[in-house]
Amino acid sequence: MQTWFWIIAGHNGAGKSTLQPKLAAMLGEDCRFLNPDDVTRDRLGGTFDVDDQERMQANRKAAQWVDSEVDRMIASGKSVAVETVLSTDKFRRRVLAAKSAGMAFGFVYIALSSADLAIRRVETRVKEGGHGVDPDKIRSRRLSSLDQMPWFTELADVAFYFCGDTLEPVLIATKTPEHGIEIHDAVSLPDVTDRLAAL
Repeated sequence: MQTWFWIIAGHNGAGKSTLQPKLAAMLGEDCRFLNPDDVTRDRLGGTFDVDDQERMQANRKAAQWVDSEVDRMIASGKSVAVETVLSTDKFRRRVLAAKSAGMAFGFVYIALSSADLAIRRVETRVKEGGHGVDPDKIRSRRLSSLDQMPWFTELADVAFYFCGDTLEPVLIATKTPEHGIEIHDAVSLPDVTDRLAAL
């Protein structure tokens, strides 16, 4: 049976957590789903309503734990999915390791059409008990994440791209072995589809 390494990526506020239940159902029980935010919340007793220093420390430890779990799952050849902002290249070596081990690589990317919308989303999330992110970080991470996306796209065996502007994320592009990259909606999210079209 083919094992998979999945990355579910997108900048802060894009809608990764909105997609998570559907993706978890699609990936099945054999694929372990790891989300650093969930681990952080668990470590903080189910809340993000703590001082910034405590939250940042818990988040750093959660990210380190998730990274080590991903490495362990890949080394043991077990399917795993991880959620990430993808603002750095730290998952590149893990993709290469997974593919070298005979695993397939699946990539899901979700973004919003503007950083301003992402900032408003995060502000709403904070009011609902979620964690905040500095607006300048949201802007810079959004650009970094978009710039990282093409490398992961090129290595993906299958990939799905969503615009998260609406309540229900909209599929705007796919990549499959049979058809390569197909853009279904080039208007909603040109920051993503223009980068895909350039590959």
